Amino acid sequence: MGGHGTFRMVNNYTTYFRAAVPMSGCPYGDTADNLSKVPMRFIVGTASDEMANYYGCMSDMRDQIRARGGSVDWVTMNNASHAEVQWNTNYNEIFNWLLSH
Repeated sequence: MGGHGTFRMVNNYTTYFRAAVPMSGCPYGDTADNLSKVPMRFIVGTASDEMANYYGCMSDMRDQIRARGGSVDWVTMNNASHAEVQWNTNYNEIFNWLLSH
């Protein structure tokens, strides 16, 4: 529940985070009003029905956040499963992105 947990933490504690990177998770119960206060990078794969669910709910939230003036970088890993998203992520790039905020 890392991606969902990331959304939940940022949603509930917007002043604690400078940036966030949820991977393959849905922001169930979270609001774009809160999430738009923190720059985010969404990472999601496309390999299965489970990933299609994540892709759909994450892209909906991306659009809602952007409509409120928030910042969302969008990374799609074609044909990547849930685990492959984590294995194939360049964490040095992620850490540099996080630290740039």
